[in-house]
Amino acid sequence: MNEAVQVMQNIYLSYQTRRNGGILRGGEQWELLMEGWEVENAVCYILSVKEIPQAYMVYSIEGTVMRIHEMIYTGEEAKRECLDFIYGHRSHIVKAEWAAENGDTTFCYLNPGRSVCTLQPFLMARVVDVIQAWREFAVLTMKEPVTIRIEDELLEWNNDVFRLWETDGKKESQRLGEEAQWDYRMGIESFTQLLLGASSFEELLTRGAIVCGRELEAEPLKNLFPKWNNDIQEYY
Repeated sequence: MNEAVQVMQNIYLSYQTRRNGGILRGGEQWELLMEGWEVENAVCYILSVKEIPQAYMVYSIEGTVMRIHEMIYTGEEAKRECLDFIYGHRSHIVKAEWAAENGDTTFCYLNPGRSVCTLQPFLMARVVDVIQAWREFAVLTMKEPVTIRIEDELLEWNNDVFRLWETDGKKESQRLGEEAQWDYRMGIESFTQLLLGASSFEELLTRGAIVCGRELEAEPLKNLFPKWNNDIQEYY
């Protein structure tokens, strides 16, 4: 990597450490990105504070439209500085387009009458093996076993009742059969969101995406899967 790309890589890695689902980039990925941005006649703006790089923005201007291909920052203050940089072009652009990550709150800074926000998924996630995903993904320590009925119309091996528990820090699981009694029922997309921290147990329960099979003294799932800031935008 050349020096400029290395600076961008360092900012990018700092940005991704706070998120789930980020794509790791090596030298080859950066080369492909650079080739694509070159075709778009894009330029890169790097924001530094006290000679320490804090953000970068790759953008191009076509007529009166400023298109931000990527804007990566180490904190909210750096992001606001990038937005000020965009605003500084108001004398010769009438519109700026930027694909922000899911859950971004930049719209709070903008004039609501002059901004349009739409969700365009570009990174999807799906659990293809419930048992393996349970064993591999980090969750909080379990206090008691839980039995979950997973419904998956596409992958039959996920369509079952699973008993999940933990023994001395090791994740354990058992298939009980589709007719077994369960504590919770959910579709595979809801299990994916729960496991990856995209939605909390309470949110999924409120939406009807999780159904309780019986009354429990405690809610085993409530604090088991912490919510995360995800780059993933579609779950299926």
